[in-house]
Amino acid sequence: MNEKPDRLKLLKNKYLSQITEREKELVSLREKIRLIDELESDAEGLSVATAGNGGLKYSNGKYGLTDASLDAVMTIGGDGVAAPKVAKYLKDNGFEAKGKNFVISVGTALKRLAKRGEIHSERREGSRLFTPKH
Repeated sequence: MNEKPDRLKLLKNKYLSQITEREKELVSLREKIRLIDELESDAEGLSVATAGNGGLKYSNGKYGLTDASLDAVMTIGGDGVAAPKVAKYLKDNGFEAKGKNFVISVGTALKRLAKRGEIHSERREGSRLFTPKH
């Protein structure tokens, strides 16, 4: 009679071990997806920056922060883009950041644009995302 509970315990431990292994695989796969997203973002920034401009899009000083942020959302914000990604895109495309808290400045500009109705803003998965207004 004592044999049955031992078998159940072994079986339970086997399944718990399998669950732990699968969870480790999921963490690894999520990290790979994050890296691919980052690479796609960098590649997108490079292709847009050099497309037809002969150089970096925002390096000429023609854009202020609000206009550049709006342009960035219109360019890369199709499914929603967070302020840090917009800030990175602006820097990657030649925008000269002034001040220590560039991401916060970009976030403020984006919120202002959303309040004026020029772009959409929504909270999704714990982040504020901005999308172009169609």
